[in-house]
Formats: sequence, structure tokens, C-alpha cells
Amino acid sequence: MKIYCTICCKEKRTDKRLIEANKRYISDRIQKIDHKSKEDKVEFRVLSSKFGLLKPEEKIPYYDHILMMEEISDLSKMVQQQLLSQKIDKVIFFAKNPIKHPYWKPYIALIKSSCKGQMINLEIKYID
Repeated sequence: MKIYCTICCKEKRTDKRLIEANKRYISDRIQKIDHKSKEDKVEFRVLSSKFGLLKPEEKIPYYDHILMMEEISDLSKMVQQQLLSQKIDKVIFFAKNPIKHPYWKPYIALIKSSCKGQMINLEIKYID
């Protein structure tokens, strides 16, 4: 199965209860890629620094955590397992340029490491 994927975002709804990932994250980027995935009939995932690959309808609590390079190794194991269990064989990853947006670097490294670990085809599309 092919997926479209992008990272989570800092702006989140702060509700105490569990809510769906696509409602928790407040991001035009996430909404646009989710919409594009529906148009293209491709599954969508959000790469979270805490939960790995999230389906849009997965309910998650509020959290505030940005991924650091030293966390990639441990989180990559979780993401590899998610890729395997969800039978994902291709990832189209929508990313901002890490030179202009350095906080993207660990997320790009994470998806590269995770896909490489499972020998999954990864295509990175840079967006503005």
C-alpha cells in the first residue's frame, strides 16, 4: 500500500480528551495533504514525534514534543513496525526544505531510516 505522509505540527487543540489526529493538529499543510490523499485515493499518515505513523482518525491525547536527532534510533523501530504491520510499501513524504526549516531535519532522517530499515520505497516531495 502507498501512503502520503507529512509531519505533525506544534499548533494543536489542547482538549484534555482524546481526539482524532486530523482534528488535534491545526495545520493547513496537514489538511491539504489529507485532502490530496482523498482525491488521489491514497492512505494518509501523520508522522508524530510521540506516536510514529498516525492514521487521521486515530485518537490521541494532547502532547507537546519536538523530535530531536538523538531520539531517531528508538522511534525508528516503532515506525518500522508500523510500516510492516500496515503493509506499507511506498511512502510519499511531503516535507519543507530542511535548510530553510531546520526542525524538519530529524523527521526527514526518521522517515529515511524507517523506510530504509524495511526496504520501503520513499519519495520526498518538498513543499512551500
